Amino acid sequence: SDPQVHESVSQVNLVGPFSPPTLIAVAEFDNPFLDVHCAELYYRLARASGRAGRFIRIEGHNHTSIIASFNTADERLSREVVTFVKAIA
Repeated sequence: SDPQVHESVSQVNLVGPFSPPTLIAVAEFDNPFLDVHCAELYYRLARASGRAGRFIRIEGHNHTSIIASFNTADERLSREVVTFVKAIA
């Protein structure tokens, strides 16, 4: 419940110049402000490493259904992941 503890362990404060290439995916119906936190993580990763990763927003999904869409007819996220992995391999 201590905001300072949350801030000290937040992923946005744990990035550095050697952070790996990162794909960040958010969903239209994610928890409130999760997309904002992910956008901040994207920015800090790019700033720390000097290279932009990948940030995508998938419409029509929530925090759980975006992952559950793998291996279904909805290939939006899985296509992005494959493209990302091929680009960094």
